[in-house]
Amino acid sequence: MFSFVGHATEINGKLFLIPAGLKLKDTANLKSDDDLERHLRRHALLFDEVQAILRQVRRGQKPTVFVLDCCRSNGFYSTRAPAEDKMAAPSPDLINSCIIFSTQSGQVAFDGDPGRGGPFMSAFADSILLPNASLDDIMIETRKRVIQSTKEVQMAPVYNALTEKFIFNPVDGS
Repeated sequence: MFSFVGHATEINGKLFLIPAGLKLKDTANLKSDDDLERHLRRHALLFDEVQAILRQVRRGQKPTVFVLDCCRSNGFYSTRAPAEDKMAAPSPDLINSCIIFSTQSGQVAFDGDPGRGGPFMSAFADSILLPNASLDDIMIETRKRVIQSTKEVQMAPVYNALTEKFIFNPVDGS
């Protein structure tokens, strides 16, 4: 499992994970999404590269779950109209993988109280404790709680290409 909680931005269909404390300099001088993408490639972590590394390590033999609690909006252009959803389709190399997003493409993920986590992580952390619950069951419960706590503004979409059942909290005999 790979989990990332923090800041991210989605540009040209690519999700860039931005480490805590990273100060992106001179973004005001960037004139286009392509300029911003080139800048982020030097200073942030491209999620596609994280996926590629984990695919090499696991070689498709074990399920891989990616949990991303981060914004998926382009926060660098607050005065521009939202861009159309350009999120690329997940790679076919993601067989036996699942990507759990805290929010929809182009949207922000709400923060919570310090030390508690936002609506998504709080709901997800509670839901994975359900005994013998499949990942699908966990995500239904998580999604219901996120939608309710954010008044239908945020939800938790999932790209699921698992080829086997995945249980976070198996109880003996299952």
